[in-house]
Amino acid sequence: MSTASAPGPYSLAAWLPLLGTEITADGGAVLRVRTVEDLRTPEKPDDFDSKEDRFRLVFALVSGELTSDSITVHHPQAGKVSLLTNQFEDTAVAYIDRRGASLLPSQN
Repeated sequence: MSTASAPGPYSLAAWLPLLGTEITADGGAVLRVRTVEDLRTPEKPDDFDSKEDRFRLVFALVSGELTSDSITVHHPQAGKVSLLTNQFEDTAVAYIDRRGASLLPSQN
């Protein structure tokens, strides 16, 4: 079975099935995927828009603690995923914005 069609770790499709699921982060924290919000609709008609994934992940801290805004979580299918988050008490929020990602140099 090929994994070529599996969604990448920074795609909306990779996170939607995890809504309500508990995942672990480096350091032992356990997080619940509380919200996966699609942000592809521009707020204003003249905003730059793209079909590329743009979404917000909200995690609820179930146990342990997050000691840094930069966390690595263990996605069940994609493995380790590094995320930059904003943290508020028992919540961590990550924004993924893939617009312009095709313009970045490849990481071979």
